[in-house]
Amino acid sequence: MINYFNKFLMRANSLNYLSSILVVVAIVIYFSTIFYGLDFTDSFYHINEAIHPVHDQYKFSFILSSLFINFIARIFGEQVIVFRFINSLLLLIPGLITIVFLRKIISKKDILNYITILLILTTSLNTNILGYDTLTTVILTLIFFTCYSYLINKKGYKILLLSVLVIIAVFIRFPNLILIPILFALLLFEENYRDYKRSIHLKIPMLYVVLTSTITLSVFYLINNNFSEHFLAEINTSSHKPGLLLISYLKDLAKIFGFSLYFILTYKVLSFNIGRARNIKMSYFLFYLAQFFLAITVSVVYKYNFTLYYVSIAFSFVTIYLIENKFSIYGIKFKIIILFIFMLFIHPFGSNTGLLKAAFLFLLFPFLLIILSPKNARFWIGNLILICFLGITVKVISPYEDDNMWNLNAPLNIHQLYLVRTTKQRADYITDITYERQRLLGKDIDVYFYGNKSHIFNYLYPSSSLGISDFNQNLENSNFQIKIQNILKKKRNLALFLTTSYPNKIIYSSQSLLEKELMELGFEKVLKNQVLYYLKTTD
Repeated sequence: MINYFNKFLMRANSLNYLSSILVVVAIVIYFSTIFYGLDFTDSFYHINEAIHPVHDQYKFSFILSSLFINFIARIFGEQVIVFRFINSLLLLIPGLITIVFLRKIISKKDILNYITILLILTTSLNTNILGYDTLTTVILTLIFFTCYSYLINKKGYKILLLSVLVIIAVFIRFPNLILIPILFALLLFEENYRDYKRSIHLKIPMLYVVLTSTITLSVFYLINNNFSEHFLAEINTSSHKPGLLLISYLKDLAKIFGFSLYFILTYKVLSFNIGRARNIKMSYFLFYLAQFFLAITVSVVYKYNFTLYYVSIAFSFVTIYLIENKFSIYGIKFKIIILFIFMLFIHPFGSNTGLLKAAFLFLLFPFLLIILSPKNARFWIGNLILICFLGITVKVISPYEDDNMWNLNAPLNIHQLYLVRTTKQRADYITDITYERQRLLGKDIDVYFYGNKSHIFNYLYPSSSLGISDFNQNLENSNFQIKIQNILKKKRNLALFLTTSYPNKIIYSSQSLLEKELMELGFEKVLKNQVLYYLKTTD
């Protein structure tokens, strides 16, 4: 397995320097991406919930994530670039942990190639958002390797450590609660497969599940006596209803199955041809060429959803590995690969983005390739190198929630956004709103923001927040109308900015439900360039 890494990236000892250079280049690329791109939503939603929570109450569903961000803000300041740098450091932890476990297996020169691949993969997955997704990736990695260590060498303290890590995972992101029953089932199997016909050993699994469940629920009830009400409110939010989540999962699962079927078929065809081809190198060349065009097509069509391609590779690898290796289901390799596939799909559980977040634990895939040493490893190594290249390409073409990277050349002259670059249109939009807000405040007019893209402005100007903690702030959502009206009625001079879209996608064609109600309350519509707000004064 290790030899294939050398054959792909190092043909002679004289190329050792090239491996070192590639690592340096990968590091530069990795950290340089934190300066480019600016979303108006996710990044600032997490920051706002951490440093300016509504009514000074953190959301129980990701309370530990908010506390961590708040801690970072108190120590290092509230600039976006600080949060991005910390986020980038955290995303390196999964790779560093795998290196610790591989340090006695692979040589130092092989480590350089391994690090390069990890850095490129991590770069492609990094959305520059410090929040529960990054922290969940880190904690799931720690849980995976704690389980991995326990499977190799059973020690009681590892069960206690596992319980602590799972509790932390739940408080980072509440849907991670699914870890409790899943790991209980895995521990139950591990403790009973040897003599399941004689008796059932429940001591270790029950210790884990009772300890973890008791502490988790106790802490939640200590934090909030109305925990059950908040729990029901969370699962019934418009964007997280179980039915909608299930549909989203099934759609992504269909894509994963489709891509995986392609990988499995091409693997079988390639394996068949290699055994009969006169020119094996040509067979691989044609295969990689086909893979390249498929991946390009997927990246262009799906863009951010390209991460499902990562998940498909991992899923097809697991399927083929289980088919080809006729080992006992009680073998250590079988347990590791089953553990990996379960952990892969923990992160998407409860997410309204379907199965996209399963891609975060793809960072463990190179580790699996080394310790499992699959047949025809060149197939998987080639795909891994190919998607590293395409992952970076997608990162450049379509940064998260922004334009092509070569269009991100406009700095933002705002302290909190220092060093971050975005498109000129987006920078001008923020500048125009900032100027108009200052002008209105100078006339003793209170200013507020509302809309799906208001999170960035609530971050920049917390005094102008309406105190609505919902991520989605739809102008047609009647649930918010009463709350907004109650706030507006208390103010004599007031301006409400409606920020519903990015400036390049703004279309003011028809009035929304909220706008109609504002007009009925005596507000005047003001539209300056792409800046829209409703104004009410007593003058």
